Amino acid sequence: MMTYISMLTYSAEGVKGISAARTAEAKEAIKRAGGKYIASYDLLGMYDAMILAEYPDPKAALKASMELNKLIGVSSRTMLALPIDDDDEDMVCLL
Repeated sequence: MMTYISMLTYSAEGVKGISAARTAEAKEAIKRAGGKYIASYDLLGMYDAMILAEYPDPKAALKASMELNKLIGVSSRTMLALPIDDDDEDMVCLL
C-alpha cells in the first residue's frame, strides 16, 4: 500500500454539510475504493482540511478522490507521499 495525502478546499455547499455522519461516509468511500483511512485534519491557511490514506495503486487513489469530491463538496489535490527515511538512501546516490 502506498500513502497519499489529499489537500481539500471546501465549496460553499460542502461547508454546509459538515457532520460526523458525513465524515463516516468519507471513510467508507476510501474503503470502497480499496484504501485504508489513516487520519484527517482541519487546517488553517491555504487548505481547509487534509486526509491521509493508503491505497494499493494510483487508480484506487483517483477513484476515492473523485468520490470524495462528489460526496463532501470539495476540490482536492492528492499527492503520493514517500517516507523520507526511504528516500535518504536513494538521494545520497544522486549527489
